[in-house]
Amino acid sequence: MPLAIGILAWLPGSRGVSKAQDVAPIAQESPSQDWGLPAATRRMLVARCADCHSPESTDRKARRALEDVGDLAAMVGESIEPGEPLMSDVYVTILDGEMPPSDSDVAPPSEQELALLHAWIMAGAPTEQVPKDGPASTDPEEPIPWPRYLARSHPIWIHFPLGL
Repeated sequence: MPLAIGILAWLPGSRGVSKAQDVAPIAQESPSQDWGLPAATRRMLVARCADCHSPESTDRKARRALEDVGDLAAMVGESIEPGEPLMSDVYVTILDGEMPPSDSDVAPPSEQELALLHAWIMAGAPTEQVPKDGPASTDPEEPIPWPRYLARSHPIWIHFPLGL
C-alpha cells in the first residue's frame, strides 16, 4: 500500500502528462523529427529558391533550369543524385555560389541549410511523407489523463505477490 501511495505522489501534479511536452525539445533539436528530413529540405528549398524556380514564377530561364523546387520527387534523378552530393547539380550549383545569383534579392543559404541539403542527399534523397502544404495541424496533442498514464507506466511486478 505505501508503494501505491508513493506512485500516486510521484505523478506530476495528478493532472496528466502531455505527449507534446515530452517530444517538443527533441523536435526543436532536429529538423528530421516533425515531418522528416525530406520536409525540412523542401521547406528550405522553397524558402530560398521558389521565387524563381516554381510554376508561378515569371522567370522562364529559371523555370527551364529547374521547374519546381517544391517537387522533390521530380528533382531526384534529374538534378539530384541520391547519395552523391558532389554529383547533384542543385547542391554543386549552390556550393559554388552560382545560386542564388549575385543580382538576386535572396541571400545565399547558410551553412546549416547547406548541411541539411547535404544530409538529405546523403540519406538517399527520400521523398516520401512530404506533404505539399506542411503538417495538417501544429496544435499540441491532448494530454494523457493521469489514470491512463499510470496504467501505461507502472511495472507489472506491483501486482505479483512477493512470496512466490
